[in-house]
Amino acid sequence: MNERSAENASWEMPKSWMPAMRYALNRLSLDEIGQRYGDAVREYCAAYVNHEVRAAKGDGVRTVDLKGIGVNASNPAFKQGFAAETLAEAQYNANAIIGGDKRRMRRTNNNDPLVDMRVFGTHGQPLKTQDIQMKFVGKDAKDCLDRLHSDGYEKYYDSGKGVALPDDFCDELLGEGPGSIKQDIQESKARLADALARGDEDACARHRKRIKEDEYLQKKIRKAGLTKEEALRAAVHP
Repeated sequence: MNERSAENASWEMPKSWMPAMRYALNRLSLDEIGQRYGDAVREYCAAYVNHEVRAAKGDGVRTVDLKGIGVNASNPAFKQGFAAETLAEAQYNANAIIGGDKRRMRRTNNNDPLVDMRVFGTHGQPLKTQDIQMKFVGKDAKDCLDRLHSDGYEKYYDSGKGVALPDDFCDELLGEGPGSIKQDIQESKARLADALARGDEDACARHRKRIKEDEYLQKKIRKAGLTKEEALRAAVHP
């Protein structure tokens, strides 16, 4: 193995695994520890080259894997959404396995127009409260929020499903700063007041709609488990 391949082969344990490992060392046998971490690593292997049908609604269709995304990533900005789903599934399941949690996440393989990721419980039943639509859109958090308010996204607000966004976008959107949803609501309310004063009903309806959608996002968005940059890097260099 040359220096370059050795460098590429290096791997750092996720920080989220550390508490679980300390717990495992105190409570589990070495065989059980080896089994859990081996199964966790297997999730990442399956994400890179999907050796089995893993979709929630497979219908005999193989899900997208990182190797295929990397080979065909002629448009990385488009492919990053698939890479994000693949990595999010692997990371969720690996962390669940290490922690002894029986829940598992599976991609719906685009067979559901409103749900990209579905979580299954201990007995394999889908947990409807954890149906997730994943959106890795926009160049930054503000651009992502504007796109979520654009035409074509109305169906997601009517579905009641969770919306997973890049981790770094969530930090900004759920914060208190100028790019936050809270600030966007305040600005929309100010515009609504101006529109009411002018008697502009069309503008009033538009601002009310944005406020309602913002309030939905405040309750429903969650971190996908990786940043925008991590998803893009996975799409280009899996």
